[in-house]
Amino acid sequence: MPPSVLFAIVLALTLGFLVHSIVGRRLWQLPCFLASALAGVFAGQIVATFTGATYAQVGNVSVVMATGGAALLLGLCWFFTAPLQPDSTQARRRARKIADRDERASA
Repeated sequence: MPPSVLFAIVLALTLGFLVHSIVGRRLWQLPCFLASALAGVFAGQIVATFTGATYAQVGNVSVVMATGGAALLLGLCWFFTAPLQPDSTQARRRARKIADRDERASA
């Protein structure tokens, strides 16, 4: 395996694990973040190759463009996998406590 490909994979996995440790809430999101990071790093590298961008290049890997591509796809992955609301049982319990308190206060 060429060193550039290995470095790109390590960079992608590092970014995926980092984002999951910051914003990931469920274990099933981890493979989504890792796959998004891998796709984003390689997409960023392809864009860098076609545009000729050589910002912060390590070997053949353009780290800035690869990280930017990964950030874009990781942001999309987070947007589509983030929970929309808090746990419904907790919300129901909280609402029931408030209703019971209001009934006791009015009685």
